[in-house]
Amino acid sequence: MASKQPAHPPLEDQELFIAAIGGVGLALIIGAAVFSGFGTVEDTSTLTVAAIVGFGALVLAAVLWWGAMRPWESFDDLKTPYYTGHDHHHEHPQLHVEDHAPCPRPRPAR
Repeated sequence: MASKQPAHPPLEDQELFIAAIGGVGLALIIGAAVFSGFGTVEDTSTLTVAAIVGFGALVLAAVLWWGAMRPWESFDDLKTPYYTGHDHHHEHPQLHVEDHAPCPRPRPAR
């Protein structure tokens, strides 16, 4: 029997803040790559700085997550199914299979 707790509780403010830092980092990296790919920017130092700052923000978010969430202390072994909130069970309709003549063979392609 599955436990009666949701798969993941709502995110706390600390988790949202860490996710926002990582999201900004990813956005900076992707934005720098897109603008660099267009080739319309003449001075690429701005794109380089944006990519480096984005990578730094992504690394910072990973370190903050590692320190705040401590995944080595509580982890899911994936052996216990989660409660999804679906207590009611519907009866599935029985498929009625009748004996039919075999299907004709397909015509060969011309």
